Amino acid sequence: MLDEFRGRGISAVLAGIALDDARQQGLKFVPSCSYRVGFIERKPGYADLVECQEEARD
Repeated sequence: MLDEFRGRGISAVLAGIALDDARQQGLKFVPSCSYRVGFIERKPGYADLVECQEEARD
């Protein structure tokens, strides 16, 4: 069932909305899956929202 949604860019739209919202709220995040890591690599304008894991543990 989920295969019918692949390739439509839905994940990219949702990721962008979530990151835009995080930016508006002054939040940072730790990418927790390979999709989010790849998204940030493809959209470096969001790289400033990434918090390194060492900082997040403190």
